[in-house]
Amino acid sequence: MRKLLFLTLIMVSLAVGAVTHEITVMGAELITVEGPGAASANRQPEIMSAELYNRQSNIENIYNEYIALDPSISGDIEVMFTLEPDSTVSGCIVLSNTTGNEEFGRAIAERIKLWVFTPMIEEAEYYGWVTITMPYSFTGIEEATVETPTETP
Repeated sequence: MRKLLFLTLIMVSLAVGAVTHEITVMGAELITVEGPGAASANRQPEIMSAELYNRQSNIENIYNEYIALDPSISGDIEVMFTLEPDSTVSGCIVLSNTTGNEEFGRAIAERIKLWVFTPMIEEAEYYGWVTITMPYSFTGIEEATVETPTETP
């Protein structure tokens, strides 16, 4: 048997290939961008949605670590982080966590604190920081059989 891991990032549907405008627009409605810098073109929900999608593998890696220890981990985690004008993350907190594993939520928040977003806010648009609220949904693992090809004599 082979375990398959499925991590669903609520803001976008998982798709093979490049992030398309359609995907990021579709997911943008699920994130919230607030604060003095929210008026900047580089901090619009569509832009932030694409940036978060590009960092999806960071969250998947953490999930892989935790699901290996506890295959029952599933549920939703909502985080809020502060994005500074220089595109660094100055803080991140877990707003809600229904996975039953608080350490898992903290690990996600700690990883997000290491992110540096692009593009930076242009100096002419240097309004200030924004807070971004983002929901993640973790669906757990599913058992699947791997069939071994049989030889025909």
